[in-house]
Amino acid sequence: MDATGEYIDHYHPISHKYIKQYLIKDDKIDKNYGPFYDTISGWILGKRRINFDKNNGDIVIIRERDFEERRLGGTPGLYHLLFYANPNPEQYNDEDLQKYKTLLINTEINLDTLGRLKGSSGEKYHALIKPLFKPSDATMKKHAIRSQKELQHRTKTARSALV
Repeated sequence: MDATGEYIDHYHPISHKYIKQYLIKDDKIDKNYGPFYDTISGWILGKRRINFDKNNGDIVIIRERDFEERRLGGTPGLYHLLFYANPNPEQYNDEDLQKYKTLLINTEINLDTLGRLKGSSGEKYHALIKPLFKPSDATMKKHAIRSQKELQHRTKTARSALV
């Protein structure tokens, strides 16, 4: 067995296909809204570390501040949405799409630094992400306010460091 195969064996079989495609840099992999692997921190999605549970395939979102975990039941459809730049609608269902929205909200990968929906010219953004988030969506407002507060805090901290 090669090194890629040994690495993939540390994950639940439901995730093998997607992690392997990520590792071999397959063109299907989403480089904008998908996860990336950092050799020090592990898997990262937006502002959060994530992991893939070896026992059941759950996608685990880890909040660094208090190590609180949020689990989303891993399904082939959810992995398909997470990893692929142009997911095939025949590969996921409405439940997968709602879990994907939860994943986006909790990792904030769909937001820019001001908490606004991060646009893209990609098909995934126009077909999936943008329709999931309407400008009046309460969750977007909540995240925009939180992101604005974080930005103000970072600016204040940076200014104090200069003094």
